[in-house]
Amino acid sequence: MFNLFKNKLNYLVPSDISKGLVSSNFVTIKIGDKITIFDDIVCFVTYKDRFFYEFTAGTYILSKETLLDLYDRQRKGQKNLKKLKIDFFFVNTRAFDFPLSYADKVIYHDRLTKLLFEANINLSVTDAKKFCTAICHEVYSTTALHSNDLVLSYIENDIRTYFLRKRLDSLDLGNNIICDIRDKISKSLTKIGISLNQFSLRIAEKSDGNVQRKKFFSSSHKNTNLTQEIENKFDQTQKTEYTNHQETLCPQCKSKLIKGSLYCHRCGYRR
Repeated sequence: MFNLFKNKLNYLVPSDISKGLVSSNFVTIKIGDKITIFDDIVCFVTYKDRFFYEFTAGTYILSKETLLDLYDRQRKGQKNLKKLKIDFFFVNTRAFDFPLSYADKVIYHDRLTKLLFEANINLSVTDAKKFCTAICHEVYSTTALHSNDLVLSYIENDIRTYFLRKRLDSLDLGNNIICDIRDKISKSLTKIGISLNQFSLRIAEKSDGNVQRKKFFSSSHKNTNLTQEIENKFDQTQKTEYTNHQETLCPQCKSKLIKGSLYCHRCGYRR
């Protein structure tokens, strides 16, 4: 009951931000509204793809003085404004555990074989503005789960690319291969402001309808145990979405198209 009451008072902060890396809220606020930013959250005040302000933990009065640049941008000759349009982005900087599972065909014992790849990942945002900018380049607005899916798609692509020309004689990958993959993923994530804290991977072969699990290898920067509670947050339906995800690009501006959207969110091209 207390949380419900708190959320109503702080309605500008999306309720899903605790579930993922970044969430957004595009709203019209009244001059004088208040917003409370909690620990581990960085809030960016943007408008028409421009970053105006960065709020860390604390309570802020959204007054003319607090938002002066944005206020002047939207006034357009008017004497006083009572409302402002704001695109809020909220970045969660605490560490998250993510499971990732997908099937792929690789060369195993000189045959193209369908194998199951299962990874466990722990990561956190270390440069909130860099990560928020990267997300904004991909999608117009986002939810926590959507941002999680996007980051996991980057990781999955790196793993797939690594095994694209790899010939496997054994599913016991060994620490050298695991470290190579981890470093490849880490470099990709660092470019968008994310730190890869832990990475582990196992490969299983499907045989007679059953999955024969092989040895589990782990390589991490710190000793962080993945909990079952976190893993249960991502059910099999979500894992299937990762597997079946196919990237679609706008033929005009080459931006990623939002699933189900009739128009490109960047250039307006009609699909």
